[in-house]
Amino acid sequence: MGFSSLDEKNTVKTWLENNIDAKIIRTAKTRPMIHFKTNSIKGMEVVYAIKNQNNFGIRYICSNPEFCVFSSYTPNDPLLENQTYIDQINLTEAWYYETGDSSVEVAIIDYGVEYDHPDLKDNYNIFDDYDHWDSDYYPKPANNSFGGNEHGTRCAGVFAAVMNNNKNISGVANVTLTSYRVGTHHPNGTAETDPCLWADAIDKAVAFGIDIISISLGWLAENIPDLYDACNDAKDAGVLIIAAAGNQGYDLDEEGDNVTDYDIYPAEYEKGEVNELKINMDCLKNCIL
Repeated sequence: MGFSSLDEKNTVKTWLENNIDAKIIRTAKTRPMIHFKTNSIKGMEVVYAIKNQNNFGIRYICSNPEFCVFSSYTPNDPLLENQTYIDQINLTEAWYYETGDSSVEVAIIDYGVEYDHPDLKDNYNIFDDYDHWDSDYYPKPANNSFGGNEHGTRCAGVFAAVMNNNKNISGVANVTLTSYRVGTHHPNGTAETDPCLWADAIDKAVAFGIDIISISLGWLAENIPDLYDACNDAKDAGVLIIAAAGNQGYDLDEEGDNVTDYDIYPAEYEKGEVNELKINMDCLKNCIL
């Protein structure tokens, strides 16, 4: 960090030690420059704390001699360049502040997840998962060649493929994953699922204390009251549900010209009634595990 004047050196050192629990590494002898570290806070919290004090002037703040704290974080995963949504949602900037916490658990409600995938297994919790389709504890996709069975694994990878492990892609965050299988894809290209199982999976996720539910599925039919109730119970329990809005880029709120002529549930439950987030899945099409 560069401060305004050498006359402030002792003031700067004292403030850093007393206010952000800093350890002074080194001070320059001929310039108003100081190198410190702190384990109490990190990233932009340090910047905000220093910028908001009135005890001394500052010229710049850098995280180390090479990288300014305002720079972005880029994992070393080799397929990162294929993840077009990384730039669309400014993830590299967000990663500087936070890259995830294993205490946060995400449930993928889908057609199954390859939970022993080399880019998923280190973030996967096998103790909370369940296969509602086959009524067992092995929620992998059906063992056939139809590509739709990759869907749940891809969704899991978007959320939490292990970051910065020099393998495949990077998840949005290093969080804990689990999976609830609620259907299957058949070799002839058809998919089979049941909203009864969606409701069961949501209820189980709430019972297990899951923090976030990803349900990248949509029921193209009338609102199903029991599915709504399951979502609403999850909301009341403090669980965030992320529901797919489809791949067409339509406005599910039916405002403007580019709107759907059909309904997708649970994504179209009214805002405020369920804690849902609508996602245009087009931005995920280049995500490859």
